[in-house]
Amino acid sequence: MSSQDIDGYELIYTERQQRILGILPVLLAPLSVAGSSLIIFAIHKERQTALKSVYHRLVLGVSCMDWLGSISLIVFGPWAVPKEAEYFVAGARGSFTTCEVSGFFLHFFFGGTFFYSTFLAVYFLLHVRFEWRERTIARYVEPIGHFAALFLPLIIGVMGKVQNALNPWDVLPGVCGYCSFPPGCETHDEIECQRGESFVGQSTNWFSVFFVFCFCVIAVCMILITLRVRLTELRIQQYAGGSTNHFERTRETGKQGLYYIGAFFVTFFPVFMIQILYDYRYQKIYFFFAILAKLTFPLQGFWNAWIYLHKRFRTLTQQDGSLAFVGRLRENGTSFLSTRSFRMKSNRGDVSDISSEPQLKEQDPQTIEC
Repeated sequence: MSSQDIDGYELIYTERQQRILGILPVLLAPLSVAGSSLIIFAIHKERQTALKSVYHRLVLGVSCMDWLGSISLIVFGPWAVPKEAEYFVAGARGSFTTCEVSGFFLHFFFGGTFFYSTFLAVYFLLHVRFEWRERTIARYVEPIGHFAALFLPLIIGVMGKVQNALNPWDVLPGVCGYCSFPPGCETHDEIECQRGESFVGQSTNWFSVFFVFCFCVIAVCMILITLRVRLTELRIQQYAGGSTNHFERTRETGKQGLYYIGAFFVTFFPVFMIQILYDYRYQKIYFFFAILAKLTFPLQGFWNAWIYLHKRFRTLTQQDGSLAFVGRLRENGTSFLSTRSFRMKSNRGDVSDISSEPQLKEQDPQTIEC
């Protein structure tokens, strides 16, 4: 890939690649908006029962943050990047003020999504692997999760605004985040830094350590939940002649937790890899991860909606075949979003139990409504 030097700075992407990377999130973010909207509507429809469970409250937090973040991706596209950056961001038409606003929303909303997803993984670990009761998680773990997801990203965004550290990223054209401006000024003596030089270096190191810690926590959660699910499957095979209801619920809950963790890694891992590869500037590999990040980062709400609702759609399609799906969906209206509605119909034999929410043990008085 050819590149050119501008004032001592070597461009990472061609102009065509810059335009592709800039417009992809704007085109894909509506899918995430739709997915998060479905989850929010489903939980709101059953708010009297759903909001009593930690699971639904955490999923609601993830969905609200993702909805707001996806809207900000649509509103603040590459045109929000200051015109001074147009040599490495095609379509830049904004100012440093619009860039700071865009960067603040990016760090606050998607930072909240990141932390809510982390604590959702911790919730599934405590619930599936260690069999903590719902009330115990709600008392000791959930408050920390809400605090981390709401206040830490807010602090990060405010610090970036105060220190002039929210500037256009050359590694992800169209995005404003923690970096100095112009790009390359910290490593090239011939380029004079104008914004963010004194703050970005130390803060980026601390943030990197913190996010690596969160990734490690989620990876550990994924491994332990996977082992638990596998052990549960073996127990189901061992006690095939007896009652396996508890084991089956544990297995389904564990699988759902793995789905959420998988959606987290698909969403954030490419961005994490870009940060690691930043110093190497190997352009072909870099563009691959940049495209991957631009394709996956705006879609977490879409993946979460599939995880939250996929059993309901699957049951509707399996009842009478795929051709009857549209008619059955029209007959039920939006009731497929309502957990209670499907439970009542299941009791009448109209549909089977298709709840996708995790269940606690039978003896737990705080059993999640499904």
